[in-house]
Amino acid sequence: MTLSVAAVFPWGALAQLRGQGINVPQAVVFLTDSRWTIMNSARPALDIGRKLFPIAKDAAAVYAGDVEGGEYCIEQLAWEIGRSSSRNGKHFLRIAEDTFKRTYADLKRRRMQQRKELHPLYILIGACRPEGVASLSYLSSESKFVPKPLTGVCAIGAPQARQAFAAALNGEAQKNKGMFDTSTAVDGWAGKLATLLSSQVITSSADTTVGGKVQLGLIDKNGFRHVHIARTPIPFPSQTRPKWEWITAGKDDLVAFATAVASGVLSAADLQPHQIAE
Repeated sequence: MTLSVAAVFPWGALAQLRGQGINVPQAVVFLTDSRWTIMNSARPALDIGRKLFPIAKDAAAVYAGDVEGGEYCIEQLAWEIGRSSSRNGKHFLRIAEDTFKRTYADLKRRRMQQRKELHPLYILIGACRPEGVASLSYLSSESKFVPKPLTGVCAIGAPQARQAFAAALNGEAQKNKGMFDTSTAVDGWAGKLATLLSSQVITSSADTTVGGKVQLGLIDKNGFRHVHIARTPIPFPSQTRPKWEWITAGKDDLVAFATAVASGVLSAADLQPHQIAE
C-alpha cells in the first residue's frame, strides 16, 4: 500500500495570517513514502519505485491504488497536457477527467482479457499558476474521476498510516499553535511534513506497507521542483509525447521514488481523501 499526501500552502495558523493581509505566497506540497509491496506474494517489499509525477511545468500528481493504472493514467495525462494549448484550470481538470476515464477503461478491458483484477485508483493533482494561485483536486476511479477540489493537508492511502500521520500532524499543530515553521516560506513547512511522515509513520512502522525514504516535491509560482532528486526517469511533457529524462543527484541526496501497489481490494471509504488540516 502507500501513503500519499498533498497540501495547499499555507495552512494552519499561517493561513489565518494570510487572511489578515500578511503576504504568504501560495504553493502545493507533495510527499510520499517509497515502499512497493507485491500483492498476494511472499516476496519482500521493495523501496525502489516512485509515485510523484510532474505532469506540466506547474502541475504534478501523486496516486494510491493500482500501480499500472496510476502510472498509465498519469503518463497519458502528461501527454495530453503537452498537446493542449490551454492552461485554464477548468480545462486542465476536464482533460484529467476525460483522460483518466478513457485510460482506466482501456486498462480494465485489457485486464479482463488477461483475467486479472484492476484495483481502484486514487489521484491527487496540484497546480500553481504563474500568478501564484494554488489548487488541489482529488480524482478517483470509484467516482468516475470527477474532480473534487480540496484545501489544507490531504492524504490518500493505507488507513493506519493515514491515521498515524494525521495524529502526528495534529499533535505538532497543537504544540506549536498551528505554526509548523517560524518562517512564511513553503520549504520549512514542507520539510516538517516530510519529517513527520518519516519519523511518525515510516520509522515507527505504523503500517508496514508504508516504508522506505520520503519523496518530496513543491509547486509554486515558479513551477514544479523536487526537493530531493533520485536517479530515476522522470516523465515530463513535451509538445508531442512525455519526455523521459535521466536525473541524477549527489549520493547523499538520492531518494528511492515510490510506486504503490494495493495489497488488497479496499472499499471507497478506506481511500477517500482524508483532510487533516485546514
